[in-house]
Amino acid sequence: AGRNDAQALTSPVVQELGSEMQGAVRIVDGSMNKILQRGEFAIFSPADDLGELEAHTGKIAYVERKRGDLVERSLRIIAKRKDGMRLECYSTDSRFAESIAYPSKRPSETVRIVGFVVGKYAEMQPLII
Repeated sequence: AGRNDAQALTSPVVQELGSEMQGAVRIVDGSMNKILQRGEFAIFSPADDLGELEAHTGKIAYVERKRGDLVERSLRIIAKRKDGMRLECYSTDSRFAESIAYPSKRPSETVRIVGFVVGKYAEMQPLII
């Protein structure tokens, strides 16, 4: 989450999705540490037909947020709150408490849901025997 750096990896197909392409992002910080640890990969499927966001409450979304020239890609939990739909981190670390309104209410900001996480992958470390 946070500032995910995309990189190629070989991973199993997590869910049978026909011919739909899946992507993966490596977790580089603690913004989703309640479910995804640093170094693991979140595997996502594209969010082509989003429909009503409320129907996706509780899912983990791969989000792209643009503010001027700054582009941030992160993983966020979709949450329904009194003030509308929010995209939130899922962390024990209070530095990641910021949530994002969806759709954005800021004129200089755009927020797009790129995909939904369908699983995770962690590389096996050699065992010391």
